[in-house]
Amino acid sequence: MGEVVLIADDEEDIIRFVEINLRLEGLEVITAQDGEEALQKAFNQRPSLILLDAMMPRMDGYEVCAKLRADERTFQTPIIMLTAKSLEADRALARDVGADDCIIKPFDPTELVDRVKSRLAGATGGTRTDPWPGWGGDDPWPGGGMGKPGAGGGDPWPGGSQDAGSWPDRGTGAPGTGAGEDPWPDEDERDPWSSGGRWPTR
Repeated sequence: MGEVVLIADDEEDIIRFVEINLRLEGLEVITAQDGEEALQKAFNQRPSLILLDAMMPRMDGYEVCAKLRADERTFQTPIIMLTAKSLEADRALARDVGADDCIIKPFDPTELVDRVKSRLAGATGGTRTDPWPGWGGDDPWPGGGMGKPGAGGGDPWPGGSQDAGSWPDRGTGAPGTGAGEDPWPDEDERDPWSSGGRWPTR
């Protein structure tokens, strides 16, 4: 079996959408619909990476992430938080509980796949002997093979072309493409949250 990604989200449509995009990249997928199920599947099935929704029943994603980081079975597993909240405080909380990255909903599936693949490459690119590889004192987002955030002008969101600084709010310009461009096109078929979007079918 190849790389396995655990998707934990209480919205079935999001799980289905993300699962399709990851399977198209040749990744195996397991799913969970609440925090406790996500925690148990992470411990028992040891996925290569976890996509963890922040708000879930029974146990929220922040608590799940903290428990995963505190357990020797999963303290090295890459974790990407998914959240509909774009406040800096929410991203800071994700960082504080040990998440490697954070993606704001709604998201472009291409961006999500790129971040997943980058984290997987970083996790398998060498021996990881501590849960925060690349930690350099002021580096809150361990590189994992993706580069040190502080080395590029204080960019807290590593991931190549995703952005070049702070995360823009909706409508302020697509990350990395210049201000004024709409990062959430209404008719983009890849955007399942738009009024004209279409869920991919397979």
